[in-house]
Amino acid sequence: MSFAGELITKCEDLLRMGLHCSEIIAGYTNAYEALKRMLPELIIGNVTDCRDKEQLLKICKPVLASKQFGSEDLLSGLVVDACLGTMSDKGQPSVNTDSVRVAKIMGGGIRQSTVMAGMVCMRGTEGTIRHAENAPISVFACGVEASATEAKGTVLMKNADDLMNYNKSEEKKMDEIIKSVAEVSEQKKSELTERSDDL
Repeated sequence: MSFAGELITKCEDLLRMGLHCSEIIAGYTNAYEALKRMLPELIIGNVTDCRDKEQLLKICKPVLASKQFGSEDLLSGLVVDACLGTMSDKGQPSVNTDSVRVAKIMGGGIRQSTVMAGMVCMRGTEGTIRHAENAPISVFACGVEASATEAKGTVLMKNADDLMNYNKSEEKKMDEIIKSVAEVSEQKKSELTERSDDL
């Protein structure tokens, strides 16, 4: 649309100079025929495999250089890695842009940018564990803590042993809940493994 608008603007100048519409149309037609012959000769390369990193880098660098001049070498590598990470393995290559997220870290610079496969949480952990390898992960959309009962109850404790036993019974119940969740997770994991083996 921008290109067509520019051509119309140039037409206005030519009409004011005194050229006839038929002359302008003939000039544009000749220019189009010349471009059809010249454009194929101007191709310096094309992408034959959309999953080849080197070929993708060639087409990403010029685009990023027009927006982030000086950082195109770094950014093009990151963009290509992100595209390859989300590109479909089968059929026509397609990139799902919804699967790519940008997380900004305060105090960081563009040279510290990197592509990570997985999920980045922009907050600290609740517990003391900061690092784990091959850790099974479950994501819950609800609270895991023990819910309060609707009916109010009174527990009469006569000594410290009663209090300790009461706490142990609550801890035991919570352990049972967590173990049942872990068993279901293991069962689902084994089902997914069997399905992937079948595929």
